[in-house]
Parts: sequence; structure tokens; C-alpha cells
Amino acid sequence: MVNRKPKSEHPLPEFCWIDVPDADCEGSWVQEEGCAARGVIRRLKRDHGLEPENMFLISPFRDCARWLRECLQKQRLWVTDKDK
Repeated sequence: MVNRKPKSEHPLPEFCWIDVPDADCEGSWVQEEGCAARGVIRRLKRDHGLEPENMFLISPFRDCARWLRECLQKQRLWVTDKDK
């Protein structure tokens, strides 16, 4: 049996695929995908009140995870315990 969660005051947008052309890549890291991720994080925060520390970003590639972390730290969108 599955129990449904109550509806949130700020429902999140529907799941979707964001197509990002890979014009500039460095290994598995695609710069444009990093820009798209920043935009999604900003919109979730602005439109839905979701704080970045409550978001999870998942990548199957270590270099992508590292580049994304560095990119988001520069934009102050990545928070770690040592940043607080």
C-alpha cells in the first residue's frame, strides 16, 4: 500500500527533460549543462522557495560532479557545512 503525501503549499514543477546542446565539453563535463543547472536551481529557489541545501544533484560522472560543485560554489548556490 502506498500512502500519498499531502499536497505542498508550493508544488514543484512537473518533471521534464532539459535538452542542452554539448557545444563546449571538457571530458564528460559540458559547460552549457552547468549553466542550465544553475538556472534550474535559481528558478526552484525563486518560484518555489526551495533552498539549494535541500536539493540533490546527481551525476554518474565524477568530473561532472566536481565541475558542477565548483561552478555552484562560485555562484554561492552550493552550501556545505564549512560554508555556514
